[in-house]
Amino acid sequence: MRWASRMTKPDWSDPVLWVELKYVRTSADVRKVTEEIAADITKYGDNNRRALFVIYDPNHHIREDDTFIFDIQKHPGNIAKIIR
Repeated sequence: MRWASRMTKPDWSDPVLWVELKYVRTSADVRKVTEEIAADITKYGDNNRRALFVIYDPNHHIREDDTFIFDIQKHPGNIAKIIR
């Protein structure tokens, strides 16, 4: 998929759903993952794609799961799951 002048693609995809995997290794990664997801929401939303964001956070660096998930899912077509 082209967005702006760059090509982008999800980690996995099928015709209906695109899947993005994010791994939170340290507390500093929370900000990085948040910025990556925000960019993906823009790119995929502009192209009418649905996205599933799977966030692996084994050490519980994301402190407010419900808020984190809500902020992603308030954008139509997006689903987020945190796995520990």
